[in-house]
Amino acid sequence: MRGLTAQREGTSFEIGLLARLGKLARVLAVGDDSTDWAHVDALLRRHGGDPAGLQRLRADAPGKGNASEAADALFSQLLRACTQPVAAMPALVAAV
Repeated sequence: MRGLTAQREGTSFEIGLLARLGKLARVLAVGDDSTDWAHVDALLRRHGGDPAGLQRLRADAPGKGNASEAADALFSQLLRACTQPVAAMPALVAAV
């Protein structure tokens, strides 16, 4: 999500898809000061997701300390996302 804005349609589509499939609890979004989090929240709501369900990590957050501490934070949040229960994948139907 680093640098995500409304102009990045591909990433926006993927975020909407994750929200529609109910997979936000298994996602860790890594952003920075150029990430438009308000846009992300609006996308999630538009597609039926709860923005509070998305785990976020600011890659450039002040006070992160050294690279080792940042890596530890990232790994910890990835583990938390991976341990969420897996819901059944709803069928996707494409119009032909």
